[in-house]
Amino acid sequence: MSTSRIPGTYLPGSATADTITVENSWDVSVRARGGFLVTPSTLLYATGGVSWLHKKVSAECNTPLFPTGWCILVNKDSASSMPVGWTVGTGLEWMFAQHWIVRSEYRYAGYGSNRATFFSNVPVDSIRVRTDQSVHAMTIGISYLFN
Repeated sequence: MSTSRIPGTYLPGSATADTITVENSWDVSVRARGGFLVTPSTLLYATGGVSWLHKKVSAECNTPLFPTGWCILVNKDSASSMPVGWTVGTGLEWMFAQHWIVRSEYRYAGYGSNRATFFSNVPVDSIRVRTDQSVHAMTIGISYLFN
């Protein structure tokens, strides 16, 4: 996700080329799963556990000095983090033929707030940024059972 006009750093109605970007590289989870058979070939389940996310937050000041910009120097900075959160979800698996399963799963993960300070090399331009992160993921898949 990327947005222009870093909140709190511009005057309303002014033109600016400043941006802030949040990139998620990957997420991984360790979860328990439990469910019940709706029919002999259909499993409905719930899942939950702990989740990790790798993210990078970047800020860029391209519009120096007032009245339109807020920073003294054109500057670029980034911070990476790996917050730990929690995850819950639900899914459905259906054995449509012998050894073949198709599945669909929805999962929510919450990572809370993370803070970073940008442009600390120019103290007057320094800003603190807080990101609140959550992820909604929908997956589908097909499996072959070797048994």
